[in-house]
Amino acid sequence: MDWTGRFPHYKYFSTLEGEHRFNLAESTAEDLLLGELIDLIGLDTIRNIRLEYSSVAGLAALRAEIGKRCESPPDWVMTTQGAALGLYLVASELARPKAVAVLAAPYFLPSYDTLVANGWQVRVVRGDFDHDYRLDADVIGAALCPRTGLVSLASPQNPAGIVTPETTLQAILDRMAQRSPEAYLLVDETYREATYDDDEVAASAVNLSPRVITCASLSKAHGAPGLRTGWLTTPDADLRERLMAAKRNMSICDSSLTEQLATALLKNAASFIARYRRKVSAGLRIVAQWQAEE
Repeated sequence: MDWTGRFPHYKYFSTLEGEHRFNLAESTAEDLLLGELIDLIGLDTIRNIRLEYSSVAGLAALRAEIGKRCESPPDWVMTTQGAALGLYLVASELARPKAVAVLAAPYFLPSYDTLVANGWQVRVVRGDFDHDYRLDADVIGAALCPRTGLVSLASPQNPAGIVTPETTLQAILDRMAQRSPEAYLLVDETYREATYDDDEVAASAVNLSPRVITCASLSKAHGAPGLRTGWLTTPDADLRERLMAAKRNMSICDSSLTEQLATALLKNAASFIARYRRKVSAGLRIVAQWQAEE
């Protein structure tokens, strides 16, 4: 039977559900245990959390922690149910008749699917292996047109892991200002803190321009995909209000319980991320040794 859904049906995703002894396709850190967060926040505090509607923008304490990590004001932040909802909110709110989106590959599948589902004409700009999948501002600029409303990319990329330098991001913004002045640059920063050993974490792109939107979540480097906590950040106050109006109609708000847990995680993120970095760094050395011996 032909698939008639608005979104693609990826049957292979179902094979990733449940427990797998060796999942070479795993894209997240080792999952945290709920008890680890309860130990941080305290069982008495958990017992006294009111299961009420929370703020559409998100818990103030959580937005403050996110703002610290992005070096941006908390008011620039709105929480979402994972980065996936953030991608959908942006695609839905910015969609206009005959709007064009430029999407840099490789990309997170929902980055493409949410655009198509919301009627965007998507132009995919593909990196290549010989150039380490690094983005070229001129190539992206050549894909722009007056109807371009969004340029979307991930930094670091998944699975290539390539970080787009600030100079390249600024060059992309310069070309957007010339050819698509109404467009926004969406940067998926979900893996921004997923570095090896003591490698420096790249600065968030949100501070580059009022035309920048960033999204991220606790699902990857922080090991908490089950919390379904993500966020969007942008300096554009009008756009934030529009995105919150969209969120209010789609999910109303986030879970008051998980926002408290997410806040505790971020306040203590250094220890969790250090654990993640040790494991992936050890894994990288194993792969490098295997490659050298083959």
